[in-house]
Amino acid sequence: SLPGAAVQRLRRAVAAGEATIEMGPLQTVRDFVDVRDIGAAVVAACRPDAPAGGPAPAAPVINVGTGRPHTSRELVESLARRLGFRGAITERAAGSDRSANVPWMVADVSLAARVLGWRAVHDLDSIADLVVGSEAAEGR
Repeated sequence: SLPGAAVQRLRRAVAAGEATIEMGPLQTVRDFVDVRDIGAAVVAACRPDAPAGGPAPAAPVINVGTGRPHTSRELVESLARRLGFRGAITERAAGSDRSANVPWMVADVSLAARVLGWRAVHDLDSIADLVVGSEAAEGR
C-alpha cells in the first residue's frame, strides 16, 4: 500500500539521515478514508433502525469515504511530518498501473449521509497519525 511503503521509506531515511526519498508518481487524487470511519459506516448500515435493517433495496451500493480529494503527495507529506522527515520527496520510482490508469477517485458519499445518517469524521492528518502509530505498534 502507498501508506505502508511511504512509512517504510521515511523511517529508513530518518534513521540513516538521508535527505531524499524516492516514491512513485504522487499526483493521483484519492479519497483516503480512515478505517475507524469505515467501521462506523458498517455499524450504521447494520443498525436495526436503518432502512429495512440495512441499506434500502433501491440503494444496494453505498459509497463510504470522506468525499474529499487529496493527492497522494499530501498523504506522504503528512506521514513525513509525523515521522520527522524534512527532506525531499521525489517521484522517480515506478508507480502502480492502477494509479496510472485511474488518476482521480473520490467517493460520492451523499447516499451514506442520506440513508445511514453517516459521515466520515477523520481527516487526512488523523489517518496519518493512525498509520504511523499502527506501524510503530507492529514494530515496522
